[in-house]
Amino acid sequence: MSSNTTLIEQFNRLKADTSLDDESRYARMNEIAERLINSTIDCYNNAALTYNDLRSEINTHKRLSWEILSDTASQYLPCDGKIKILDVSAGNGRDLIYGRELGYDMYGTELSDTFLNLLNKLHSDGATDHKVKKCDMRKLDFDDASFDVVRHCCTLLHMPVIGKGYTADKALAEAHRILKNNGLLYIEVKEGPEDLKIHNTNDGLGDRICQFFSVDILREVVERNGFEILLTKKTPSNRAHEPINFLVVIARKM
Repeated sequence: MSSNTTLIEQFNRLKADTSLDDESRYARMNEIAERLINSTIDCYNNAALTYNDLRSEINTHKRLSWEILSDTASQYLPCDGKIKILDVSAGNGRDLIYGRELGYDMYGTELSDTFLNLLNKLHSDGATDHKVKKCDMRKLDFDDASFDVVRHCCTLLHMPVIGKGYTADKALAEAHRILKNNGLLYIEVKEGPEDLKIHNTNDGLGDRICQFFSVDILREVVERNGFEILLTKKTPSNRAHEPINFLVVIARKM
């Protein structure tokens, strides 16, 4: 049994243990979550080049994701300038480039050094004029009220859900801080039972921790961090090796 499997089992047991007070339980869960998150960063450092080879193009599913965001942004955001979007955990920069092609002012964050090297190469080659910073999604190195949209596309699924003030909640609190008034939050995660799991998409990227979300738990996490949900949608994966639904939520900063 791998160390991550053992940690996930401990995390899920603590999550179900009602004999502990929340403060003690959450603190212990957070210690485990930090180790799992660091393991995921290591995984992406090792798999980033493979990821770049496999997922350098915008596929049908990602085009649909952008269409959903663009349609909602055109409805709810003022049209008095270029929309400024932060793409959290930008990976190999595929969506940064595509967002720029759509006319958005794109910024990004990333924690994987290997991905950052790829992103910096894109920048130095002039392929995109995005601005990328190395920072944790739970502590974003940007000013308050500085973005129109924060995009969390398949990022929160690597954040074990604990409670308000921790992990996924902390990331959404940061998104709330840097969004302008009435700014939009875009989230995409994998739908499934709410336990934390080891997940392998069987395409050479290795085992990664994955927090699956039900519609109810995703709505709960979003709303308790100061957002009003505008849209909830299920979109099927177009990967034959991964026949699941993705959950998309777009919410407005309150």
